[in-house]
Amino acid sequence: MTADGVACLLSEFRLTLRQLADKLDTQCSISVCPQTIKNHLDGNPITMKLFHKEPQYMNTDVNKLKRRGYLIRLQELQAMGKSIIYMDETSFNLWSSRTRGRSIRGRLAVKKTFQRVHSKHFAQIRKCEQHVVVLDNSPCHARTEAVFAEPEFQDATLLRLGPYLPMINPIENVFSAFKSKVKDCTTEHRAQIIAVPQGTTMKAHRQHFLQEAAQTLFPRVATAQLCASCYHHALTFHVKATDLEDMPVGR
Repeated sequence: MTADGVACLLSEFRLTLRQLADKLDTQCSISVCPQTIKNHLDGNPITMKLFHKEPQYMNTDVNKLKRRGYLIRLQELQAMGKSIIYMDETSFNLWSSRTRGRSIRGRLAVKKTFQRVHSKHFAQIRKCEQHVVVLDNSPCHARTEAVFAEPEFQDATLLRLGPYLPMINPIENVFSAFKSKVKDCTTEHRAQIIAVPQGTTMKAHRQHFLQEAAQTLFPRVATAQLCASCYHHALTFHVKATDLEDMPVGR
C-alpha cells in the first residue's frame, strides 16, 4: 500500500474496517476489501486499543500548579496524622458503545474531548477531626462545602482533588475492578435482565438489578489488598504532578 494510503488509514482511527475501505476508495482511489486492510494493518505496527479521552485543558500551566498544590496540602495533612478517606460516585450503564481504535504499536489511542454522598453513612465515622475527605470537582460534589459547615461534620477536613487527576485517586481503579465484576454478572444474568416482570418498567427493573449487584459484589471486590494496591499505583503519579509535568491518560 502506498504512503498516502497508510496516511489515510491513520487519519481517522475510530473507523471500522468497512468504513476504512470506503474511505480509501473515495479519497485515494484504492479499491480493497476490509480483509485486505486487516491483513495490511496486522503486518504493520498498528494495533487495536481502547480509547483514552484527553480533555482539552488537562495539562495547562494553571492546572499543573493546582495539582501540585493539592499534593502539598495532602502531604501536610498526612504529616499531621490525619486519616485520608477517598470518596467518589460512579455509575453503570447497560448500554455499550465503540471504545476501541487503531494506533501505532506502543502508542495509546487517545481521543481528545472538548469541553452522592449520603450523610447517614459519613456520620458513622467517629472523631471527624482526624479524618480528611478527598473529593473531585464533579458537579454532584458542588455543594459539599455546605455539608462540612454543618455541626456534625465541621471538625472533618475537606480536600479537593486537583484538576484532571483521576490517576492519583485510588478509588478510580477500585471502581474499575468493581465495574468489571458487574459486567461479568450482567453477562451471566442476561436473560433475567431482558425479561422485565409484568407491572414494572424496564428502567426500574434494570435499576433494581444493578443495585442488587452493587450490594453483593462491591464488598467482595473492594478488599483491603486491592485498595492498598490501587493506592500504591496512584503514588507513581505524584512525582509527575509535583514536577509540573504533563499527566498522561490511560496509565
